[in-house]
Amino acid sequence: GLGDVDRAYTHQWRIVRAFPGSKPDLDVLIDLAAEAMETEDCIEQLKTLANATADDNKARLLARAAEAADEELGHAEDAYNLFDRVVELCAEDHDERVYYERRRAVCLARMAGREPKAMEAFRELIRREPFEPANYRGMETLFERANAHDRLRVARQTLKMLGCKVENADPTGKVHPTRTLDAGVVEHQLMPDELGEGLFDLLHTAMPLVEKVFSEELPQRKALDGYRIKSGAEEPFYDDLKAALIAFGVLRFKFYLGDSGPEHPMVFCGKTPTIWINSELLEQLSGAERRFIAGYCAAIVWSGLPALMAVDGRRVWHLLEGVLYRETGQGFTERLDVASQEMANQVSSPFDMKRRRDIVAAIEACEVENLVDCHCEAWGRRLEGFAARAGLLLSGDLAAAGSGLLRLSGWNLPVGEEATQRRLKNHEVVQDLIELAHSDEYLELRYQAGLAGRPSRLGI
Repeated sequence: GLGDVDRAYTHQWRIVRAFPGSKPDLDVLIDLAAEAMETEDCIEQLKTLANATADDNKARLLARAAEAADEELGHAEDAYNLFDRVVELCAEDHDERVYYERRRAVCLARMAGREPKAMEAFRELIRREPFEPANYRGMETLFERANAHDRLRVARQTLKMLGCKVENADPTGKVHPTRTLDAGVVEHQLMPDELGEGLFDLLHTAMPLVEKVFSEELPQRKALDGYRIKSGAEEPFYDDLKAALIAFGVLRFKFYLGDSGPEHPMVFCGKTPTIWINSELLEQLSGAERRFIAGYCAAIVWSGLPALMAVDGRRVWHLLEGVLYRETGQGFTERLDVASQEMANQVSSPFDMKRRRDIVAAIEACEVENLVDCHCEAWGRRLEGFAARAGLLLSGDLAAAGSGLLRLSGWNLPVGEEATQRRLKNHEVVQDLIELAHSDEYLELRYQAGLAGRPSRLGI
């Protein structure tokens, strides 16, 4: 009877006071409190006992009180305040701290008027733990309550990419962009910071000379088998590619399909940009993955830097220093590297005088100090990151962007496979795409491109 439950609850309290660190005893206490309809009393007593405790059990007791307030009573604000105290007490234990920060954020997500603060909390959790599904389940709670359907869709796409079962994750709105992207916006919002500060303009200026010096090492279109696909052909990727290129202001291009050759698309810049794709790769792609790869290729065309994906960035760096030395007698530092001296000889042709002068002007605009210790070996990977951001923007599907990136490296196992998840978590571009997809800038760019409606606003 009820009296037996009350007696059991009272007796259990004696046990908990004697052994406040025993998790099983605390679990029994919470269950008995619920059965005896004494949950509120139990929470208050746990808080009192915690305040009188000086050791590690203080955090454990407050955490159980917070969980009871959250799970048994649904009191989000009380639970939030308790979790907030627990987070402070768990400063030394990283895993416990992050767990309780997540619980605290989920409570915020259920509190009216606290949506912006909840979003800020989840973004910080994503930055530290981008591959933790619980973060995105918490965001689902926030966005469902706020009717932020665009953000909810991104949260579910992330869960889908992480191998979780979700519903309504597919992008809505137009499949292809209806407006051209502003070049300044592309450079500011999509270009990685490592290619900023004038470095992108410098590399773009240097590309004709880079392509001339390293011509024998660069992929050659003539060496690839394939046949040209023209407008009107029944090839959906042609339409995806055309729309993506138009979004970047590129109106003329050639597209080739090949039955054999590299898995990765090949982009050749010239008077008329040319894109070559392996037909076997296209056959494996979903519609969203196709649009991702179309956007990926279009961004590389727009950049004019495909050579960076074939030539070691350090060698390009030496070419830049060699040009500077050839024109001014000075390198990036007082000591000129031997490799840069050799490059200075290779770029000494009088026919390249204008190119050299343009490069020196771009170096001065970029500021030499920024080039001395730059991570030039990563320039090719940063270009890939830029292309992947563009692919995500135009596809509108984070899950497709993740799987599309893996397909570009020849990986075709399903997303739910452990090996696929390991690949995703080890791919340095994927975390960047997750952060971009959950930013306000991403939704605004989708809107500006005519791909989606005006972004939802939290807390309004």
